[in-house]
Amino acid sequence: KEDKLIWANVFDEKGTDSKPFLIYDINGIPDNFLWLGQGKLNFIPVPTLLMIAVVIFFWFIFTWTEFGRRLYAIGGNPIAARLSGVHVNRDKTFAFGLASLLSAFTGIILASRLSSAHPTAGSGMFLQAYAAVFLGMTAFKAGIPNVWGTFIGSLLIGVIANGLTMLDVPYFLQDIVTGMIVILAVILHHIDEWKSQVFEEEGNGMELSTDQPGVLGIDVGTSGTKLAFFSFEGKEILSTTEFYPTNSPQPGWVEQYAEDWWEATLRGLHFFWEKGLKPNQVAAIGLSGQMEN
Repeated sequence: KEDKLIWANVFDEKGTDSKPFLIYDINGIPDNFLWLGQGKLNFIPVPTLLMIAVVIFFWFIFTWTEFGRRLYAIGGNPIAARLSGVHVNRDKTFAFGLASLLSAFTGIILASRLSSAHPTAGSGMFLQAYAAVFLGMTAFKAGIPNVWGTFIGSLLIGVIANGLTMLDVPYFLQDIVTGMIVILAVILHHIDEWKSQVFEEEGNGMELSTDQPGVLGIDVGTSGTKLAFFSFEGKEILSTTEFYPTNSPQPGWVEQYAEDWWEATLRGLHFFWEKGLKPNQVAAIGLSGQMEN
């Protein structure tokens, strides 16, 4: 049969309303293309394998690469990120390019799965994607977008959507339910954000209450080195001051040794690790001090 375009009337689940759709004849679509959305490897659908591969890839990007940490910094506070040496506009442009690439890839998978293509086929997915991200921020890391949280949120949104469809809930009510989920997630996010500002004082520092990324500041002073860990909003989360011996060969002049600076910095970092700070939380390091060679 020759390839051709055909018109089809698609009715809603109630069978009361229909809309004309221009679709491509299934006989004209290559089998290799249909395999992306409908094929299986053993018993696992190909779209599922592609989804898992994308999740693992971006989890690695955001957790273990400099680019991923820069995106976290930009998302938290673009001004602080710029002052820390991050090329904000360049990284934002690259991030939006990645989002566009993933959107195109999703459109290809959707067209393969439906055996047809329509320019507005995925227009209703934006709200679901938004809800999945906010659910992930609430379920895994308070206030921090993360890949695994978004993955779990997507599964929950998919289960809820399928359940509402099986219960014959009208489509417009499904959007209302999804919107209510987003509102609930935002409320929980603000509650967790408020809780994250409560820190337990102990010794000369405070206990970390979240795994949020931030900026590590190191200030080499006259008689000691101060280390502080800040959130991207500029809030001091954890701090300590490590002192070292000084020498005053003449009035108004104080000398220190570089070895003492380094040892004091190591003691401060060790203190941070004991308090629960993880190396992958440090998105940037700022150094300051007044010294002469």
